[in-house]
Amino acid sequence: MLDAHPHRLEIVQRFGADQLLSIRTTSAKDRLAQVLEWTDGWGADVACELTGVPATVSENATLLRDGRRYLWGGNVNRELETIFDPSLVVRKSFSVKGVFFYDPSAIFEPLRFLSRTKDCYPFPSILSHYFDFLTSTKPSSWPTAER
Repeated sequence: MLDAHPHRLEIVQRFGADQLLSIRTTSAKDRLAQVLEWTDGWGADVACELTGVPATVSENATLLRDGRRYLWGGNVNRELETIFDPSLVVRKSFSVKGVFFYDPSAIFEPLRFLSRTKDCYPFPSILSHYFDFLTSTKPSSWPTAER
């Protein structure tokens, strides 16, 4: 997991991520070297761009192992541009999948996952506010263990 925010790195570690890098304390060159070290020189099997920061698109492509997958889900803002070397897609033979819309039936599997694993992962730690569904649009207080 690569992120700029220490809090998010701490959260994903509680969810089981064991390879973490802060983009604030490492360079792109250092991150590539670290990913290659972690993967015995192969690169990542999957890269996901979920931040919405266009500059990450290009860097994540360099981290991928040949023939793997790259999921784009964060860059939904129009007219934000980045420099990207399209030959990476060809030379590394990776596939790119953009995700914006999905079939509503796709919601059921994540809900089943949440139901099955609610006691295995610290889901309340990723919530910042609770909203009453029917009675109010105002948020209640910060999450507590009792909820």
